[in-house]
Amino acid sequence: MRIAYVAEWDPYHESGVFTKIQAQVRLWQALGNDVRLFMVSLRQRTDLAAPPPQVHLVGQLSQDLVRGLPSSPFLYLNKVLSASRLARDLLEWAPEIVYYRQGIWYPGLDRALAHCPYVMEINTLDRLECRLFGRVKTAYHLTTRHVLIDRAAGFVCVTHEIARDYQGFGKPVYVLANGYDLSDCQPLPPAMNEHPHLVFVGYPEYPWNGIDRLLKLAQGLPEVEFHLAGYTVQDITIELPRNVHCQGRLDRTALRDLYSRCDLGLGSMALERKGCYEACNLKTREYLALGLPVILGCPDTDLSGKDYVLELQLDDHEPSAQILGKVQAFLKRWKARRVPREQIAHLDTAVKEPQRLEFLRGILEGSAH
Repeated sequence: MRIAYVAEWDPYHESGVFTKIQAQVRLWQALGNDVRLFMVSLRQRTDLAAPPPQVHLVGQLSQDLVRGLPSSPFLYLNKVLSASRLARDLLEWAPEIVYYRQGIWYPGLDRALAHCPYVMEINTLDRLECRLFGRVKTAYHLTTRHVLIDRAAGFVCVTHEIARDYQGFGKPVYVLANGYDLSDCQPLPPAMNEHPHLVFVGYPEYPWNGIDRLLKLAQGLPEVEFHLAGYTVQDITIELPRNVHCQGRLDRTALRDLYSRCDLGLGSMALERKGCYEACNLKTREYLALGLPVILGCPDTDLSGKDYVLELQLDDHEPSAQILGKVQAFLKRWKARRVPREQIAHLDTAVKEPQRLEFLRGILEGSAH
């Protein structure tokens, strides 16, 4: 198949989402498909940075323009100004099908995607999550989201919960949770810590990470060290327990070093704040790929019932003695151990991506349902 992958994302900086997109494209190409990655993003000066060579960048505005200013309006303006270029480039490349990572609609996007069938990848309950970002953005998204949905040929949803929300549109829906390229790393040696060290990776702008709940958990487990990657002390608005360490934003090498010193990984603890009760976080897959067992705040599409997963039902109150006891028992069971690679083989993108491609082929052949 000749597939155009379209995403509105920053290709200049490391992120879990960009790593996922690159892994998908590599595997699709390795499986014999002709794939081109079109990314709508603000441009950087070429003497400072360049996107990876596999990225076809579409962007009219420069990041220099927004330096020191709120970026959101300029990101949107860049999309609007870039829509005609995206349409022209897609028409010239002439894909059989477009795979579009869902974003907010903007004028010209539907016309850019209209030259062939397109499938939308849905990563969240967007009609609920948008309510966290203000009344104007919520009203805009809820008013316009149907434009892309109505014209889509089908949907790939990362959880069953999201899929249920899209089944009413009368289009083919396929559930495929996030995976991880297991060829990219090997499990780390066990961390031989006297006391457990736990790591959480996230960003302070996302309230569903539940950092407030993790801090309460840390207060109840003073013998456990908690490391927050992506957070500085200034990002935390409440008093930090002595056993919580803010590591700031880390590059890939520094993050791997932190993982090597930790016993377990922590997932998001407050997804219900954006209306979700099922997850398949990218960070969870990275923890497991490196051998770290995980503590999660809700069921995971691929992982419920696995012995290397502990699901906690935290809320905004102090964790109960029962919850603390469960965590302590889980930590004791996994002390100086890593998750065997064969137990997470089903998370490998080498397993998942052929399934995604089969769904796309079914869309083209009219056999998907």
